[in-house]
This record gives sequence, C-alpha cells and structure tokens, in this order.
Amino acid sequence: MPIKPPNSPTFAPPFVAPPGLHPKGRASSLAPEEEARNAEMKAQKRMAQAHEQVVVAQKDAERSIEGIRDEYARQSLAQATRTEEALEKERSQGYQAVSEMRKNYQKEMHRIMRDGDRQVADLKSHYQNAVYNAQSLGEQQLGELRNSNAIASDYEKRTYDNNMDFMKSAHSQMIDQTRSEHDEQYKQLDTQARDDLAKKRENVVKQSEISGQQFQERIEGLNKQHAEVVNSLYSRVKNDLDGIREDTMQKLSAYSSRQSDPFYKLVTPGAALRENSEEYILVATIPEHEQDKVSIAVRGDQLVLSGRRQNQDRLDVEPGHSVTTAAFQSFSESFPLDAQVDAKLLSKEFVGDKLIVRLPKKTRYSGEGIKYKPYKKPDIARESRPRFPENIPVGKPVKREIAGEDEKKPAIGEHAKAGLTMD
Repeated sequence: MPIKPPNSPTFAPPFVAPPGLHPKGRASSLAPEEEARNAEMKAQKRMAQAHEQVVVAQKDAERSIEGIRDEYARQSLAQATRTEEALEKERSQGYQAVSEMRKNYQKEMHRIMRDGDRQVADLKSHYQNAVYNAQSLGEQQLGELRNSNAIASDYEKRTYDNNMDFMKSAHSQMIDQTRSEHDEQYKQLDTQARDDLAKKRENVVKQSEISGQQFQERIEGLNKQHAEVVNSLYSRVKNDLDGIREDTMQKLSAYSSRQSDPFYKLVTPGAALRENSEEYILVATIPEHEQDKVSIAVRGDQLVLSGRRQNQDRLDVEPGHSVTTAAFQSFSESFPLDAQVDAKLLSKEFVGDKLIVRLPKKTRYSGEGIKYKPYKKPDIARESRPRFPENIPVGKPVKREIAGEDEKKPAIGEHAKAGLTMD
C-alpha cells in the first residue's frame, strides 16, 4: 500500500515584492506555487513507482504460491486416482479369484455327485442283476437250495446295506472336506486381500501426510522470502520517501498553507444552466454591488460567465506615512452548448441578487458552426494571490506616543474590504 507523507506544518508565506517595487528590481523566474507543484508531482511520481514495485512483487509471490498449490492439487488428484485404480484392480482380482473358486467348487461338487450317483446306480444294477439271477436259480433249485438261498439272500442284503451306508458316509465326508477346504481358501484370500488393502491405505495416508508437510514447508519458506522482499522494498521506499520529504518540505508546506487560505479557494457564483426546446436559461446568484462587474458571452460552443473582484488594504504607519495594497482577481465558469444558438439575441437581467440569462436556439439548422462535443463539467478558474512588497510591516500593530497616551494602529488584516467577494 502507498505510504502517505505526514501532514506538513503550515506557516504564512513571505511577502515578495512585484518586479516594479522590489528593492533589487527583479522577480523570481519561477512562481512558488509552480515550484511546489513540480516538487509534489515528482514526489507523487516516485511514490507511484515505489507502489508499483511493491504491487509487482506481491503479484509475483501470489503467482508462485498459486502455481505450487495447483501443482500439489494436481499431484494429489493423480495419486488418488492411481490409488483408486490399484484398489479397484485388486478388488476385481479378488472377486475374480473367489468367483473362480466358487465355479471350481461347484464343478467338483457336481462331479462327485455324478460319480456317487453313477456308483450307486451301478451297485443297484449289479445287485438287482445278482438278485434276479439268484431268484432265477432259486426258482430252479427252490426246493433244494431254499435254505442256502435264504442265507445267501440275507447275506447279500446285509452286504448291500453295509456297502450303501459306507458309500454314503464316504461321499458325505468327501463333500464336507471339499467344502471345508474351499471355505478355508476363501477365508485366507479374503484376509490377504483385506490386509493388502489396509497396507495400501496406510501407505496412501502416510504419503499424503508427507506431501502435505512438504507443501506446508514450501509455503512457509515462500512466505518468509516474500516477507523479506517486502520488508526490504518497504525499507528502500521509506528511505526514498524520507529523502523526498526532506527535499520538498519547505515547498510543500508553503503550498499547503496557501491551499488553506480562503483567498486561493475556487470562486463560483453558483450558476445553473437549463434548457428547453426554444432557449437556454442560466441562473446565477450575484451580489448587487458586484453586478456591474459580471459579463456573459458565447465563445464557440460554450456559454461563459465571467467577473472580477477587488481587495484593498491600508495601513497608517505614522502621520503622513501610510501603506496601501490592492489585489484584483477574476473568475469564469463555462457551460457546454449542445445546440446552435443565436448569440446576437443573448439577453440578461437582474432580479434582486439573481442573474437571469436567456440564449435563444436557432430555429433552422445550417449544418455549420457548432461542433458537438461530449458533456463535461464546467471549468472553474483558480485565482492566484498577489505578491506584496517585503518592506510592509506584519505581525504586531505599530504603536506611537501622542500627548503621553498610547494609540494603537491596526495591523494588516484589520481593514474594510472594498467589495463583497463571491467565495
């Protein structure tokens, strides 16, 4: 942010005699207000250059920080994407392995069931054939072999039942063992997948913490470097400004004191311009004793209100010795005219302290004359204070003794003005 200079002390400007009244007969080649204005412009230019350097340094630092932040965000996003893709790949591979195991388990179960059913069917067919043969033989040898066949039939039946129970038990044990093995393998794969996923998540968290710490350290380093650059630049700017203040202190203080003097303030009669379809009407407030010093005229495409005023001081130093100073000022205010007017028909009148000016518009447009310009605010003249001789006494009033009594004479400033000003 720009550094503002402290308020300059104000003091009364010295009296400078005009070229005709100065004891040496020559005036300064450059007016004090112009020197002060030039010095102020140079100081403002140096302050603006210093401010631009500070702004450029701040923008460079902000761009560096923003680039680092964007790079970190991009790397974090890429790392998160890669991690998510790896996790998704591992999850897909785990699901695929489990699916393959389930398919293999189902295939094995179907194969075992088919083998068991086939063995049972073979046994049934075998024993049915054996029973049939035995019955056939028994029918042929029924009488002779009834007892033997009955014993053989019982024996075969018991053997069949035992074999069937054994086959069912073995088949059930094989199914349970296969199911247990597949369940154990599934649990191991699931546990391994969960452990791998937890390790990868832990690695991602650690990597993110390390990246965040590195980013924070880089940010702190850049902030420290930026603060050092700004402090160094601020110190140099402050030294330059101190030199500028020391170099222009007297000129700026004189200029500031004149700016606070009512004599230098803008003079405006409070005029207002309005228009209708036929004419322009200007209304201004002019004291009655100043009305003969006010004039109105059309200059190009502007209506100009101008006037003058006078200020006179008189000091009686001693009998027969007096000093008189007079100051004359002029003011003007211009208003833009957007339409062609007839300057010959311009009229003015005073109603009390009101000046009323009427300026008719031309009824037909000739295509020549006024060049239309964009509206701009009226220009108000700023008057300069006259230069007084240096030999005029100022300060305390002059005293003299008459018949043993002190008679006080008024100093400069205790006077009657010869006309009301329009400040």
